[in-house]
Amino acid sequence: MEFSRVLSKDLVAGLVFVTIGLGFLWGGLDYRVGTVSEMGPGFFPVLLAILLIALGAVVALKSLTGVRESLESVNLRGIVFVIGATALFGILIRPAGMLIAVFVLTALGAFASMQFRARNAVLLAVGLTVFCLVIFNWGLGMPFPVLGYWLQ
Repeated sequence: MEFSRVLSKDLVAGLVFVTIGLGFLWGGLDYRVGTVSEMGPGFFPVLLAILLIALGAVVALKSLTGVRESLESVNLRGIVFVIGATALFGILIRPAGMLIAVFVLTALGAFASMQFRARNAVLLAVGLTVFCLVIFNWGLGMPFPVLGYWLQ
């Protein structure tokens, strides 16, 4: 039996949800969870992780019944660019600042699309960078440096 016929899109999606949920659950349990009336810093991440695990289990189990849509191929380009852009954002946020990190995240993440157009990627990156600066830095007053120590 062919491997792609055994795996359905819903089964793979459910297993990915469960895996990500387990990772966040493992990380969230390092913090005090507390109770509903006195929530600790780990309460919300643990709650979301449990919900994601449950959702993943439901999706995976549902894939075992009914019509299966087989997994034809995996878009490695999308996976590489989205994970790479996210990792690069994490690396750049402190030394380069939010201005550069959000721009790079958005521009590099746009390469994940098969319909990539440089002009649209730059416009999206500029718009999202301005939006994030306005909302997070000035609106919410979050302590993200606009320009990191590389540029000061």
